[in-house]
Amino acid sequence: MKQELRILWLYPGILNLHGDRGNAMALVRVCGQIGVEPILTRVDRLEDPIGWEAADLILIGPGELAVMDAVVGALTPYASQFAELVDTGTPVFVTGASAAIVARETLRTDSSRIPGLGLTDMAVIEREEIFGDDLILDADGQELGGMQIRTTDLRLDPGQSPFATVMYGVGNADHADLEGARRSNLVVTDLLGPALTKNPWFTRRLIDQALVRRYGEASSASDQDLWALERTSAGVVRDFNAAKTIVPGTLRRL
Repeated sequence: MKQELRILWLYPGILNLHGDRGNAMALVRVCGQIGVEPILTRVDRLEDPIGWEAADLILIGPGELAVMDAVVGALTPYASQFAELVDTGTPVFVTGASAAIVARETLRTDSSRIPGLGLTDMAVIEREEIFGDDLILDADGQELGGMQIRTTDLRLDPGQSPFATVMYGVGNADHADLEGARRSNLVVTDLLGPALTKNPWFTRRLIDQALVRRYGEASSASDQDLWALERTSAGVVRDFNAAKTIVPGTLRRL
């Protein structure tokens, strides 16, 4: 029987910055490449019911901080269901300022606070200025490349695991050499690009995590020869950044 992957895409019309809807396209594309049937369900309006029981993988794209209070309010009635999915290993991929949704709280520059769902032990801090640069990460031995447009910083509580180690670029507010946050298979990152388009090997990893949770085994399909273009592109960006004269640990102003 052909394996299926049920992808739950939360509020793509509201959380729609940086072209990161390409992450949904990447999941569908990689599923097709490895013989998995993708079933993509969008939840478009804040008032729409959410069928969590059909979520093998949850995708949350980046959005403006101005909408986070409303999004958290829509998800709060489902907080216990969401947390149970995370604790039982459902992959959740959260990018950009939408970290505010799963954080403990977000601190705005006007001193106001946005409570989050508390799925991670961290605070999101709004930046006074927006910065950007390339971002290259080491996530458990996988090199991931993309870019960052930072409107927020993350400050992890003691004991909260980061997502990755920074190879180039700037990471979290408390440890610039560490980036993002992770709880079980929930990943929070500022890696844009879209990240899953530029790094299909990581997309495959998320898919396999979801398949193991549902079926007890990952896809057996080989991807050895599928992503030569993406690997070449990653190498070019790595070489370009190695030649930059920017002081390590700094960001370029946009």
